[in-house]
Amino acid sequence: NMPLGKIVDKFAKDGYDRALLFHPTRATIYDEYVAWVQNRKYNIEQANRVLSFLAQFEGYDVKNYKGLIQMNFEILRKNRINATLNHMVETFIKYLAEPSKQVERVDQTIFSFVAQKYFPNLNIMFFDERICHSQYFTWYPHASNTPFAFGGVKDLNKPYYLNKPYHGQFKPDDF
Repeated sequence: NMPLGKIVDKFAKDGYDRALLFHPTRATIYDEYVAWVQNRKYNIEQANRVLSFLAQFEGYDVKNYKGLIQMNFEILRKNRINATLNHMVETFIKYLAEPSKQVERVDQTIFSFVAQKYFPNLNIMFFDERICHSQYFTWYPHASNTPFAFGGVKDLNKPYYLNKPYHGQFKPDDF
């Protein structure tokens, strides 16, 4: 794989706070929990508990608000906004954890919610899925020596952030 210098240089030069990935196949928190329940044997009562909390106490439209980030990698600047955001995410994942666990397992939903609701002005360098299957990264499933297969551009979800279509995410050829 190629060194990440070009990506990090652009991140630093353009003053981004964080570099993140759009989720490649889903755009809502609700759809992410459904996928976890169906595909990963995630506890449906826990999914409903988190979704209900976000909807009832935070006023977040979990079924329709579009903007889902995946958390397989990120670059972040050491600054106050990121420290505050990380602290809030940690607080939420601890508060929303199942009674028998220390943290909520599905952190990318909580991160997506906190970032969009409380930090809408965070300066994010967004990537799409292609970066994970490029000269820069090789992405492996947990406990595997076989990289994920890339389904191709036609399978990528249209990216949304702050409930609006997002254009301008970076691709490997941009560096």
